[in-house]
Amino acid sequence: MSLPLPRDFFDCRPLPQSEEHDLLDLAAAVCHDTALNALTMAQRPPSKEIINEATKRRATLHFGTDLVDPAMYGLTGVSRLRTTIDELVDFLLLTTPEKVRIYGNVVGQAVLDRMTLYQLPPRDSSMLAASVQWAVIENPFLSSALTLKRDTCFLEVLQRIEVTDPATGQRRRGLVRATHSVAMDSCPSLRKSHNIVRGALIRSGHLFLEAQDGEFDYYYTYIVADPGSVPKFVSLRIFQKIVSQMLNVEHHFALTRLPALMAEIAKEPRRRFKPDGAIAACEACASKFSVFGSKRHCYKCHQVVCSACIQTYAVRTQ
Repeated sequence: MSLPLPRDFFDCRPLPQSEEHDLLDLAAAVCHDTALNALTMAQRPPSKEIINEATKRRATLHFGTDLVDPAMYGLTGVSRLRTTIDELVDFLLLTTPEKVRIYGNVVGQAVLDRMTLYQLPPRDSSMLAASVQWAVIENPFLSSALTLKRDTCFLEVLQRIEVTDPATGQRRRGLVRATHSVAMDSCPSLRKSHNIVRGALIRSGHLFLEAQDGEFDYYYTYIVADPGSVPKFVSLRIFQKIVSQMLNVEHHFALTRLPALMAEIAKEPRRRFKPDGAIAACEACASKFSVFGSKRHCYKCHQVVCSACIQTYAVRTQ
């Protein structure tokens, strides 16, 4: 049988109330522990710095271990993000196949199949969504000819959070999207039937904490419970590639906002671009223009910038 599986493939009978309560308790704990994993790893020395060429936003990558089980190792990326809670919730609340596809494209996940096994009732107003999911996600950073497909049965939780930052001791508010693998009788291994290996993510996900001036400190934590026979140094290289996709999130938001922004600009009186002959350096990065270097004008702010500081997009406006 090939993917996608029939929608009634898994026998998901109603959960006993006690099991539902246990899952909700675990969901709350996973959100808290994922946030602490991110903040604790972020205090370790960075192993690498990366940059998004479109937004020029940077992130640092930090190796570390799971706080609950130090035998599990992982990676956390740390950056900043200009957004709003509403924009984050809309992006992270994966309620339709289209939203799953968009999320996968942004964070570099090739989702081959996905099903909601159980929708859990939020335990309080801070828990925006909680569910048990099953998914087959292909690793885009490894050749499909060299690896078996992996599936995961996991808790997926989106929750507003208040957490103590271990770096400062201060309480901080924000949003966490956490994932944590669970074993469910209704979701058995597909190794024999489909040659799909069951993987496990542990207390991993995205954490956004309020900062200043409409920005959030953004952490992306990735911990795999059992990497199989893959050597640790190879796993960490893969983790780096996965976590580095975090810088795509701000770029995605910027592109999403562009049509409305351009429509607003179109309503304003047209301004002439300033003469660029006397401008010797890029007004964005301060790099000096070379003799043969091109000067570009930003359509929105009318700054004169170098080719490295400007992106060109075709935008459809109404």
